[in-house]
Amino acid sequence: MLYHFFDWLNEEGIRFPGSRVFDYITFRTLMAILLSLFITLVYGKKLITFLQKRQIGESIREEGLA
Repeated sequence: MLYHFFDWLNEEGIRFPGSRVFDYITFRTLMAILLSLFITLVYGKKLITFLQKRQIGESIREEGLA
């Protein structure tokens, strides 16, 4: 979304310092990884607790590895 937003701004002639950094796929990938890590750290424990309260889980086989 930010990529398209800054691309549109550049087409309109509005330029911000550093706005072209969104053109690089490596930057967008790094930001996606950091955002997902942040979301996991903030909401992960709450989600696990919620799922345990609702007794949502998986069964574990007794045989072990086949």
